[in-house]
Amino acid sequence: MTGPVLPVLPVTAGQARLQRGGRVTLVTRREFPSTVVPAAGPGRWLAFPGTEDLAGLLAASGANAIQVGFTVTPGAGSPGGGVLVHLDPAGPAPVLAGAVAFLARCGGKAVAFRLPLAAPVRSPGRVGAGPVTVAFLGVGPAAPEVSATLLLVLSTVERLP
Repeated sequence: MTGPVLPVLPVTAGQARLQRGGRVTLVTRREFPSTVVPAAGPGRWLAFPGTEDLAGLLAASGANAIQVGFTVTPGAGSPGGGVLVHLDPAGPAPVLAGAVAFLARCGGKAVAFRLPLAAPVRSPGRVGAGPVTVAFLGVGPAAPEVSATLLLVLSTVERLP
């Protein structure tokens, strides 16, 4: 049994442009190193001093995105694991910013990640709420070591000709 023969349609100019793709550029405008804060819950809690007014900082720096850049060093003898990243975990509305996984194949070396932070961190109502705090909760047999930096980033998308 044979089915209908579908015609081969020509590629339009718009389709050809989409196939060529584009380029995304991330330029870090400002960095805020973290400090360890006493944990009111599980995991490693890090605060980013100077981030009390992120909406104002974004406008002043010309950035249009907020990211948390962090490195994870697996625990000794760990076959791998994961990290759950929570934004403002002690606040009235904590947000799961994301999760990452890593394997022991990294040889115990630090593995770098970046996650975009959610819109609630940008809200003007956050002014005076204290610095942004992020909790890193290890998932797996051995807790990983985590260090982080909050990044204000200018993200641009360029279409290729």
